[in-house]
Amino acid sequence: MTSDRDDLVYQQAVRYAAELRELYEQNRIGAEELRARRGKAERVNGVLERQSMRAVFQPIRNLATGELAGYEALTRVEAEPRQPPNRWFEDAAEVGLGIELELAAVRGAIAEFERLPKDVFLSMNISPRSI
Repeated sequence: MTSDRDDLVYQQAVRYAAELRELYEQNRIGAEELRARRGKAERVNGVLERQSMRAVFQPIRNLATGELAGYEALTRVEAEPRQPPNRWFEDAAEVGLGIELELAAVRGAIAEFERLPKDVFLSMNISPRSI
């Protein structure tokens, strides 16, 4: 037969175990998020170090005349994991490398600008923070 004191001790132990499980789960999730963040940082740094980006140019035409007016510079990342460029820029921003990746993309587009016709404009997407 159990006493009221034994029941109280048991209930406290159950609550304490539940709190420990919750702390463990929070720490496990935190560790997983940290590993994922480090992985993103390593991948973005790899792209920057190996210069695994290239500029491609989307023509912009004058709607009234159909003549070529300019180009929009777009970035393609040639690295694993294969994912759309916006995901690379999101990942870079998440790990504090957003400005570095944007500036690398701008430098790449400017370097290729010389091969475009001289009488056109070039537009680039860049965040206000990077400007």
